[in-house]
Amino acid sequence: MLEKMGEFFEARLNGYEKHQLTTIDSAQKFYPFTADGLPKEADSRVLDLGCGTGLELGYYLDIVPTARITGIDLSAGFASVTILGN
Repeated sequence: MLEKMGEFFEARLNGYEKHQLTTIDSAQKFYPFTADGLPKEADSRVLDLGCGTGLELGYYLDIVPTARITGIDLSAGFASVTILGN
């Protein structure tokens, strides 16, 4: 039987960000680059579908601290840690 995608990520919640940042080539550049592509206006609203842990969203809030971000993910564990913004 195939493992459901939400369950797959739920089982890997602890340590997911460290894994992403340390085992994927150029990850340290990719996440800030991704964040830089989002709107820069104050109070921007962003909807991130498939947000995972919201790793790039932390970088985005450094750029636009007043942004309002909603993250939605298949894995309840991921989605529960990614509702961000002021």
